[in-house]
Amino acid sequence: MTQGYIFLGVDDDDKTRNIDCAYALSLSLKLADPGCETCVVVHKFEHVPKRYEGGFDYIVELPFGRTESNHHNMYIDFWQLYHCTPFDESMFVDTYTLAIDNIASLWDVRVFDDIVFATACDFRGNITVDVERMETQNRNEIEGFKTGLLYFNKDIKSREFFKMADPFFKNWRDVYRETLTEFKATDFDFTLMMNMVAASLGENYVFPTWFEYTDLEINFLYNPEEEEELDWLDSLNLWVTDDVTVKINNHRQTGILHYGSPRVMTADIIKKLNDNFRKSTTKIKA
Repeated sequence: MTQGYIFLGVDDDDKTRNIDCAYALSLSLKLADPGCETCVVVHKFEHVPKRYEGGFDYIVELPFGRTESNHHNMYIDFWQLYHCTPFDESMFVDTYTLAIDNIASLWDVRVFDDIVFATACDFRGNITVDVERMETQNRNEIEGFKTGLLYFNKDIKSREFFKMADPFFKNWRDVYRETLTEFKATDFDFTLMMNMVAASLGENYVFPTWFEYTDLEINFLYNPEEEEELDWLDSLNLWVTDDVTVKINNHRQTGILHYGSPRVMTADIIKKLNDNFRKSTTKIKA
């Protein structure tokens, strides 16, 4: 049975924002789980800069092309991952994420079910409901859960999930119009769509207590009375050291860290990842 991490790197023409983040994610995964393989899914092979090719084990094109060629949200093509993953067992990781330390034990989740969703914690390590980004789910009585990290294989339950995601993601506007009767979302929302697919199937999904990741987008100080949303980049301090140790305020981060905004992924962080990856592969060869 083959296992590997899979993520999206689809960009609009003449842009590399998402493939930059995918490359950083791949290097971080290889540093955190040296025995792993990674797969980035892109629109076209030629969209991947040559300098990045060595950072992935697999570069795969979307098998059905882009769902909406002009849509800004690449996760609209998530449903295609089942059809193009090179692995028997896959760990989907949100592209705007870094792996910080040993994460190989995440694969133990395979014993629970065909598809397993991780629980999101805030940067302090506390399990915190993302009230700010779950308003649509709450007001429409849809069970809400974060979807930045999940395991899936190719057995029945995961196959049915992706089979349902296909028409839902392709026709998300119609799904919104027919389903969101109490409160409307205005744009494609990946988490909302995943929650709606899960709700439509009526399945019970497992959330192991230890299968978790950190989501910096969770605003545990959220106040619905405030008019403006608070961007964590404006309220928290992030440090990435030369050895890719990551701290948020005074909290050292571990495991899987979802930072959420491509603005975080600077050329300096990518250089640090490159340097550490080069050192690690040189040691292995020696």
